[in-house]
Amino acid sequence: MGKVEIQEASREEMERRLPEILEIYAVVRGLSDRAIKERREIMRRHFGRRGYRGFIAVDGKRLVGFSYGYTGDPGQYWYDKVWAAMTPEQRKEWMEPEHYEFVELAVHPEYQDDLRFAPDGPRYFVMGRRLDV
Repeated sequence: MGKVEIQEASREEMERRLPEILEIYAVVRGLSDRAIKERREIMRRHFGRRGYRGFIAVDGKRLVGFSYGYTGDPGQYWYDKVWAAMTPEQRKEWMEPEHYEFVELAVHPEYQDDLRFAPDGPRYFVMGRRLDV
């Protein structure tokens, strides 16, 4: 294993690397081939959403992790589920202002305990920034 680098990834980069992303996702989540096929289509939709931002973790040329999210909007599955469960006051505070939805984070099991993701600082990175805990 070499040095892991975190890189921002465009929609096009994520689409190009989708087979690798799905391979990691399948290992991490223990999903069937059928579930991965469904996830492929879901991720493709996600990559096209407003406010999309994605990041990949690479060891040389090997993809070892990914994360992404987008701006939440009415008509999206989780937005609508959460909206329906909230009070009007909660909706006003949490849903009506534009908000960012952190959707996926997966790291290959071989790298999950690897401190090289943040050798000079906090251990965790979220969406390309250190998470100071």
